[in-house]
Amino acid sequence: MWRLFAVVAIITQYFFISGVDSASSTTGRSDMNMVVGYNHNTNEVILLSIPRDAYVKNPCIYNRYDKLTHTFNCGIDNTIRVIENLLDIQISNYAQFDFQDIISCIDELGGLPYDVPFDFKEYDENHKLIYIKKGYQTLTGKEVLALARHRKGLLYGDYARCANTQDIIKVLIKEYLSISSISKLIKLAENIRTDIEYDELFNLLYDAASKPLTINSYVIQGTGRNKETASIIGIPLSVIVLENNSVNKAKYLLENIKEIDLSTLHYNINFYLDTIPSTIKQ
Repeated sequence: MWRLFAVVAIITQYFFISGVDSASSTTGRSDMNMVVGYNHNTNEVILLSIPRDAYVKNPCIYNRYDKLTHTFNCGIDNTIRVIENLLDIQISNYAQFDFQDIISCIDELGGLPYDVPFDFKEYDENHKLIYIKKGYQTLTGKEVLALARHRKGLLYGDYARCANTQDIIKVLIKEYLSISSISKLIKLAENIRTDIEYDELFNLLYDAASKPLTINSYVIQGTGRNKETASIIGIPLSVIVLENNSVNKAKYLLENIKEIDLSTLHYNINFYLDTIPSTIKQ
């Protein structure tokens, strides 16, 4: 009865997923910043990525402009506050993981079947080169991490990296989210830094796995500039000044997740990465 009440009372939730160098650390840099919006009624999910170099106000340094990745120097609560202010939402929970978390989770699951879109090479967590060929294959944890981190060889840089990370999450959900796998997924989550309680996580996974799930994604866009940041005074750094129209579109998608068909939005590769395609339905 409690679970039924919770689902009815909370229709839409927003979660923050942070990828950092060390999940055991409470400060540092958050290189992956993703908001996950989930509607319990419609079983719709939107993955919303914000570039790591987004030029945002940093609450812990007098609201001066800084890189989003630098806001984690004051802790994950500070980064969450930045995102809440930017998107006008309230984050209910967060999950924070590091390189080894990704490797361990993927390997525990037996690898990730994935259609790699291009040949590429990337340094692993030990600074050794990994070479991956284009095509459908089962990736190891190290290879998934390499794909998620890769950006320098991509035409659209961090935008494309955000899109690749979103696609990895979509495939993970498609391959491994089911009623029978919930216990295993919760066990894997034990090594990830999060404020989600066991019962909350179980209910969330159960709801998502119990009926067809629709997943869509969006990458907030901006313009590259060289600007001084609050964390590093006197040296202009490469940042992304977010476009107001793109931020407003992100707000619209989050606010209306239960009322619109996100799959009708179009993808335009000539303008950075707008709405990333590939709606996955289980």
